[in-house]
Amino acid sequence: MTQDLTNFTPEVWAANIQDTLDKTLVAKEICSTSLKSNLSFGDVVHVPYIGNVTATAYVDATGVTISDVNPCDEYLTVNRQYHAAVYIPTKDIIQNKYSTAQIYQDRLSYALQDEIDAAVLANVTSAGLTLDAGDLAGGSGSGSISATTSNIIEIFAAARAALRGNNVKESGDFIAVITPELASIIEQKAAASGFNVADSTLKNGFAGSWMGWKIYVSNNVYNNSSIDYCLFMKKGAIALAMQKEITAEVGAAYGSGGGNKLGKNYIAWDLYGYKVFQDGAKEMVKVKIAA
Repeated sequence: MTQDLTNFTPEVWAANIQDTLDKTLVAKEICSTSLKSNLSFGDVVHVPYIGNVTATAYVDATGVTISDVNPCDEYLTVNRQYHAAVYIPTKDIIQNKYSTAQIYQDRLSYALQDEIDAAVLANVTSAGLTLDAGDLAGGSGSGSISATTSNIIEIFAAARAALRGNNVKESGDFIAVITPELASIIEQKAAASGFNVADSTLKNGFAGSWMGWKIYVSNNVYNNSSIDYCLFMKKGAIALAMQKEITAEVGAAYGSGGGNKLGKNYIAWDLYGYKVFQDGAKEMVKVKIAA
């Protein structure tokens, strides 16, 4: 008989599972959430706005010119309800080496946050202002900008000029949501200028400040074909109303015949809406960067 000692050699499981490489989520950091207080009931929040009136030269002994007033109505509808769920058998809850239920509850919550993030950042298409190749010195046309260390400062300066030209007041709350690639160009430029970029702490996507902009780095930046639409905006230009924050529920699991299965369904869900109101659109610049 051939000697074989493999039955004495145990298989070993690591003390911890491997970390998941998650995207950094920024939506709740950059949006206005003030409408949440209006959502204890109902599904629509109305936010009307007034139009401008015109100054007219007055002539003595003549009547004044009356401007028509026609207030307009805009509204945010809470109509996005998402869920993520898993089923875990009772024996696995008992026997698994790892805290299976807690691990998957965390994953469910992250899946919903990621959905919100992507949905909110897609609102870059509602921006009232656009920055493209033709807006930079020596550039032409409406194509995307090839960002380099040579023009990165001009990109940020041009975006600020666009907002100022639209009468957007700055109070230290200008935000840029950019791709990791554009962030790398900023770091290269900063390092070449003698700044220490290693001290910035990434928290909810916040990677520090650059030229007066608060920089958020995200892999959820909206893209179309070969263009990344980085979002430069005044904080709060997008309204996010969470009528129901991400909520975790545990319920009985049912089999195909309708009877209970041994185990539990772990379900996370939310209910929210978002809107770029007309004033918000004026406070947003979509910057077309070549991907």
